[in-house]
Amino acid sequence: AAWTAGVIQSHSLYDGHRRDLIHVLGHYWLICDRLRETTPLYRCLYGFQLSPGTEILDLGLSAASLSGSCHHAVIAASDGLMQPLVLNGSLDPIGGWVSPRYGEIRAAPQLRYRLDGTTSTTTFLLQPGRGRSKAFRIQADDRRDGVVAIAVNAGETNDYLLLNENGAREASEGFGILFRGKLLWLRTQHQEPVELRVVDGESVSSERFGLEVRSRPGAPALHMHAGADALQVWCGAEDLV
Repeated sequence: AAWTAGVIQSHSLYDGHRRDLIHVLGHYWLICDRLRETTPLYRCLYGFQLSPGTEILDLGLSAASLSGSCHHAVIAASDGLMQPLVLNGSLDPIGGWVSPRYGEIRAAPQLRYRLDGTTSTTTFLLQPGRGRSKAFRIQADDRRDGVVAIAVNAGETNDYLLLNENGAREASEGFGILFRGKLLWLRTQHQEPVELRVVDGESVSSERFGLEVRSRPGAPALHMHAGADALQVWCGAEDLV
């Protein structure tokens, strides 16, 4: 897993807006947006500009399935976001245009999501290379202490993610998991842990899931996968088990 973040500093409506981008290799990308508590949420929106020729196969309240000439993808939205407006070559409101080169403009679909006003912390899931959308349910909880907890549900598979800007200096807790580190991603199936990824972490413990893990000091990353016959563990680039 990998993680990066940025904060907008301006005199605009989005001043203080923080965006975290997490890549869970082999599974999906997560985009976590956090607005200031004082931001008027009803005026805010997020947009995804798609390429010309992209077809929107399914468009629901929580997920959109996309297909292009050589790609497929799913965009799923968390609680707190409304069903998106689709703009394609629109003049009122203006949107759904791309300029592939100077002096040329082409219509292309844009998904425009508005906040429903219930929360200032929302998350998008981007899953490339899939067919039609799964029934994702995404919840994001900003603890306002540098910690964000995200849950992704897809049937019997549940993913839990903890982001902690403070790193191992302060423990973070969510979903019955106690974690010291910057980033934790845990996948369970039928409530049993099957995969764990940690970035800059020292320890993970959970009575709920029967976990107790301590990483090697100084290890930048930890990856554990429970297969049918063995538990595989990677610490950094080294295959330990």
